[in-house]
Amino acid sequence: MHLAPETGIYIRHSVREELWREGFGTKFPGSEDLAETYRNELQFMQAVREAFTERGLAPRDMIDVQGALWVIHNYANEDAPARPENPMSDFEPANTLVLYGPPGTGKTFATAAEAVRLCEVDAPDDRSQLMVVYQGLLAAGRIEFVTFHQSMSYEEFVEGLRPETPAKEGQEPESDEVDTPGFRLKVEDGIFKRICERARLDPGKASDDRRLDRTRPIFKVALGRRGQEEMQIKAALDANEVRHGWSGNIDWSDERFEDWAEIKTELERTTGKDVSSHAGELVCTYSFRSDIQVGDYVVVSDGRDRMRAFGTVTSDYFFDADAEHHPHRRKVEWLWRDDRGAERARFYPNGFRQHTVCKLNGTLRVF
Repeated sequence: MHLAPETGIYIRHSVREELWREGFGTKFPGSEDLAETYRNELQFMQAVREAFTERGLAPRDMIDVQGALWVIHNYANEDAPARPENPMSDFEPANTLVLYGPPGTGKTFATAAEAVRLCEVDAPDDRSQLMVVYQGLLAAGRIEFVTFHQSMSYEEFVEGLRPETPAKEGQEPESDEVDTPGFRLKVEDGIFKRICERARLDPGKASDDRRLDRTRPIFKVALGRRGQEEMQIKAALDANEVRHGWSGNIDWSDERFEDWAEIKTELERTTGKDVSSHAGELVCTYSFRSDIQVGDYVVVSDGRDRMRAFGTVTSDYFFDADAEHHPHRRKVEWLWRDDRGAERARFYPNGFRQHTVCKLNGTLRVF
């Protein structure tokens, strides 16, 4: 084998037997002729090598194949349950690819190229062009690069608790958050969980009709404070609506309220006081009443750093005079909803602004 590693092989009989049974569920075909047995072993090893090559492992010679099979044999689970008659019938090959080699042999380039291909994007042969594509997919949240090391913990990779302090003195807390003294422990997702969540929420090719229209704006809407106003939040979500309560019981349905100045004038008339151009009741009312258009998107915030629903606006503004809370409403088709909430950073890079209703800068990474 050492003199002719491309054609010479040796394999321990116990390893050969176990691997053959793993693949075919039968005993290795023996022969009284020792040369015939060796020929069968060589044919088996050549088939294994071809399978490795097809999956991108690219063994250099039969020594590599022998080493891989020996590792598999050593790590076999001796306490595994009995296997079915043909264990290969429902076998799915793993999607793990191992690139190995000394420094400077192109592992980083090959890793980037493979990541781009897995995103079903053409990988340029030119290194600089490839890295431009790779960095774009990285920024879009479709690729994550992780370096494992001894200090990397479960909490960093999956999820863990992190201390979070309230707003500093003099800063107003978010309109839909409860401010408490001291600090609280907040569950923060690790990189692996974030990737899994993106995959779960991405509708994929089978749902192209629900893919995000990147030309449409996205508005953040707060429906209330978690815990304190949970019933009214869920009532709005269950009714496929976003609701707004500022500006009281003024019906803004009249066509003239498409204009920002008309809303300001009406607020001043009904309140009997000057309304600042930056007043929340004016800015949020205009955004909800006039700026949002049918076909635009809304994300329901759950504090500054979480979200719990995302959907497409399907109706113009309407006023519900019989509503006990938040009479200003719009119909929405929810594309995603999770009452437990999800980390905002998975989908949108910037913290949500304080306003109850506002337009987001940029776009979401998923959907």
